[in-house]
Amino acid sequence: LGIPESDIIIEYKSRNTRENALFTRRLLEEQYPGARCLLLTSAWHMRRASACFQKVGLEATPFPVDYLSEKWELTPDILLAPNGRCLSLWELVVKEWVGYGAYWLKGYL
Repeated sequence: LGIPESDIIIEYKSRNTRENALFTRRLLEEQYPGARCLLLTSAWHMRRASACFQKVGLEATPFPVDYLSEKWELTPDILLAPNGRCLSLWELVVKEWVGYGAYWLKGYL
């Protein structure tokens, strides 16, 4: 991307998305007061991550990566005998829905 390594900050201490937003804000305040940041995360996770960063007062420009989209046709065989890939994608979807709901209930968003 042509960004100097000295301008790249990676936060390693967080255990969840909310902590990542809080710890990243602290790092930016200490090293680059008033700076904006680029938020890189999976496209399927961006909605929750972006909301967390906004909630803690960070101006983060979303940069979604790792898109999991492809053309799907809803056919009887998929409904009756789903394949492993389909099940693993549903695992991601359900995890993100539950995570978003839990974060909303806790006031993290």
